[in-house]
Amino acid sequence: MEFTQIIYDKSDRIATVTMNRPDKLNAWTQQMGDEMRQAMFDAERDESIGAIVVTGAGRAYCAGADMGALSEISTGRAPAGGPAVDDESLSKEREDFRTRYLWPPALKKPVISAINGACVGLGFTHCLYHDIRIASDRARMGLIFVQRGLAIEHGSSWMLPRIVGLSHAMELAVTGRLDAALRELRPSLAREGVALDANVFRPTDFIHRALDDITQDLVIGAVLVVGARAPKLVGDDLVARMRQGSVLVDISIDQGGCFESSRPTTHSNPTFGVHDSIFYCVANMPGAVPHSSTHALANATLPYVVALANRGWQDAVRADAPLAEGVNVVGGEVTYQPVADAHGMAYRPLSTML
Repeated sequence: MEFTQIIYDKSDRIATVTMNRPDKLNAWTQQMGDEMRQAMFDAERDESIGAIVVTGAGRAYCAGADMGALSEISTGRAPAGGPAVDDESLSKEREDFRTRYLWPPALKKPVISAINGACVGLGFTHCLYHDIRIASDRARMGLIFVQRGLAIEHGSSWMLPRIVGLSHAMELAVTGRLDAALRELRPSLAREGVALDANVFRPTDFIHRALDDITQDLVIGAVLVVGARAPKLVGDDLVARMRQGSVLVDISIDQGGCFESSRPTTHSNPTFGVHDSIFYCVANMPGAVPHSSTHALANATLPYVVALANRGWQDAVRADAPLAEGVNVVGGEVTYQPVADAHGMAYRPLSTML
C-alpha cells in the first residue's frame, strides 16, 4: 500500500498511523480519511498486530477539516454529510458504521489516540471514537464549531457525554473552549501521556508500559468475532516479558484462541507452559460443570429445537431471522460468510438454498 497523506508503520505488535500534513497542521481531507481507513483495516486483519495508534506529524494531532474542503462544501460543490463509502472492509458491518467518518467502531482491535498537539474540530470528533486517548503536555482539545457558527458534528453529541458527562459535554459544545483550560476533564477525556523528549511524543512507551503493568500475573482472553476466527492479540514476545508463573486463560480457544501459542487442551490435561508462564486453553470450558451447563444450553436452544421439529429447517429458518443467522453449512456448502472467510472456503448465500 502506498500513502501520500499518512505514514503507516507496523512494528513490535503495534500499528501506527500518522496523519502526515504537518504544514497544514494535519487538517483532515477526504483522501487522508480514506488512507487512514485502509491502513487501520489492514492492521485489523493482521494477526501480528495487537493495537493501533493514531497520531499526527509535527506539532499538531489534527486541526480539523481542511479549509479548502470546507470552501467546497460552502459553495455547494461537495456534500456536507458523511455518505456511505464503498469499502469492502465495511461491507459486512452494520449500516451506520459504513459512513465516511463513523467507521472506527467497526474495528475490533483497540485504537489509541496519541494526541501530540492541537486536536480540534473533526480531529477531536474522530478521536472520540477511539478506545483510549493519551495526551501529551502540548495537547489542546475541543469542539470549536460554535466559533465558526456550526453545530457539532458526526456523532460528537452522542459520544462526548458518554466520556465526560452531559454537563461538561454541553459546556464544551456551547463555549468552544479548549481542554487546556479544562484540566478537570483530563481524567475522563484523555490520559496524561509520556513526557516530551526533544519534542518527540512517545505513545508506544506508554503502551508497552501498560502492557507490562497488566500482564504480570493473569491474562484472560475472551475475544469473540461472531462466526470468525479469533484474532491473535497476545504474542509470545509479550508472554516472555511476564512474571514467572503467570497464568493465561484463553476462553477464545473454541474460536482458535487469541494468544499466539494457544492450542486446545482437555479437562484431564488442561495446561502447558510457554516461556515461564502457564497456559489454560481447555476447549468447551463449561464442561467442567456439566449439569449446570447442560441446563443452560437446553434452556437457550429449546425454542429453536421445537421450531425445527414442528416446521422443518427451511420453514423455521424463513420465519426466524436469528435462527437463519445460526445456519453455517447446508448440503456441504458454507452459508455464513465470516466462516467461509475464516477458512478460505467458497461462500453461498443461505437465501439461494431455501
